[in-house]
Amino acid sequence: GEGNNDGFHTLLPYDAEVAKDGTVWYGLQDNGSGKILPNNGRQLMTFGGDGFFVAVDPNDSDVAYSETTFADMRVTTDGGKTWNSMPPPVSNSKFSTPFVMDPTDAKHLMTAGTEVVETISGPDTRCDDFGCDWQQVFDLGSAESEGAPPNSMSALDLQGDAAYVGYCGVCDILNSNPETEP
Repeated sequence: GEGNNDGFHTLLPYDAEVAKDGTVWYGLQDNGSGKILPNNGRQLMTFGGDGFFVAVDPNDSDVAYSETTFADMRVTTDGGKTWNSMPPPVSNSKFSTPFVMDPTDAKHLMTAGTEVVETISGPDTRCDDFGCDWQQVFDLGSAESEGAPPNSMSALDLQGDAAYVGYCGVCDILNSNPETEP
């Protein structure tokens, strides 16, 4: 726009991932998920709504993953023209729930709420009435005190068999549960 915002093109980016061909996939909160083409810099919104975390197969930029609120994940295999739902079976996920792709295996993804789950099926991952490719690998449980809220993942990383999962009970600025405070 004109005035103080002239030339200001920054939105609220949550994540950006780059394939080897230079295609950038991104998540923009309140502005969906999309990609930037390497040959001309053209930006395309490929999925509307809240856009948070993304991943892209480094060797095939047509295969990408995106997430909207509360771990609602999806995958595209045609560069964002169509999407298939692949919601992980987790409870107590965050409004914006991180997920990661293993840098050594583009079909290996991990996310969590209270349950830490992973899939090695990549774009073929499904979770429906007929079965689920997401497998629980750990349960974060809840804090030791009675009435404490369940723990929930707030950060994670993955490489091969090694995973890091950061979590907390109540993940807010005060980090307390008013229902259990005296």
